[in-house]
Amino acid sequence: GGASTHPCTQPDWTAGGVRGGREGTQMGGGARGSAMGAGGAVRGSMVGVGSVVACVLLVVLAAGGCGAARQPVAVGVELFYLDLRLIDSRNVLFEVNVESRYTWRNDSITSESSLDNIWLPTIQHTNLKKREYGYPDVLLAGDGFVQLRTREVSKYSFAFKFSSFPFDEQEPHIVLEAVYQTGDHYVQLYSAQDDDIDSMISHKDEFTVEGWRDFRNPNVIVMPKVNGVGDETNVLVIGFEAARVYNSFLVQQVVPAIIFVMYSWAGFFIDITSVMPRLMPILIAVVNLANFNASLGVIIPRSSDTTWMEVFALVSVLFAALVAVELLIVHNFARHGKRVRDLEFFFFFFVCFADTVVLGFFSFLARSSY
Repeated sequence: GGASTHPCTQPDWTAGGVRGGREGTQMGGGARGSAMGAGGAVRGSMVGVGSVVACVLLVVLAAGGCGAARQPVAVGVELFYLDLRLIDSRNVLFEVNVESRYTWRNDSITSESSLDNIWLPTIQHTNLKKREYGYPDVLLAGDGFVQLRTREVSKYSFAFKFSSFPFDEQEPHIVLEAVYQTGDHYVQLYSAQDDDIDSMISHKDEFTVEGWRDFRNPNVIVMPKVNGVGDETNVLVIGFEAARVYNSFLVQQVVPAIIFVMYSWAGFFIDITSVMPRLMPILIAVVNLANFNASLGVIIPRSSDTTWMEVFALVSVLFAALVAVELLIVHNFARHGKRVRDLEFFFFFFVCFADTVVLGFFSFLARSSY
């Protein structure tokens, strides 16, 4: 174990060692042995005495034995996003090459100390979806300080905000939490990066992700938490903001949809007695706009948020379909000898469609800012 004071300055690392394998390094042989021994004692008690007595023993063992108060070990956390490779809207995750550094005090450690049986904190990435591969862990020791460095390429899930899609901004983040460990100490996480938080995304110009830009506002959220045995720990949420590149959506979907809506209005300029020539542009536009609406499910998941793009696609289908209704009304008037001017309907549809798209766009932007 180590002292509970927070390291105020970074030590000069005078000696270090490299250990391969994430499980061996992060779990720690001594901690795992203690946990296995405690678990075995508890299981034996459950068999011999009964489940009630076993639960009491479990609490006593978890507390460090005979009611002894467990002491916190302050572990400073630094996180560096080395490469952002993917932000997947459909599967609501992102893939990143990330390096984590965990630093804590241990007054019994010197630059000459052996690192073979040193105590290590167990810290997990709570929102980890899949670990692609990891690099060998690095363990450094200075006078009174120990630092563990890990690096991995992994996928993490997080809650997307789709309301203003494709003009949306997302907040990818990693959630870190200390895993319970038996013994006299428990891990209390804190951010050791507050004074130089921009270093978290200092490699943003080297990110290889496609379709995203403007990586900014790195931040750390500290959420206090009390675990099952009463230890007061912290959960760290470390992330940044990223804006979606919407140019391709405008060129490939929004602009063609507007063109199809206007194409459906071609019948306004065709003679009122030519029913089929007036009807065909409407049918072609409605079919294509309906396909456009359905294709959005391939890009983003069906969620509780109604997106700007979904509303736009629906409005486009409705305005194209309403032209068919206008055709029926005008044709019915013509059968009874009444002439109706199509251009009046055209200007009415044009103004309504333009107002709906523009006002809808700004309303979704305003809603997404809250």
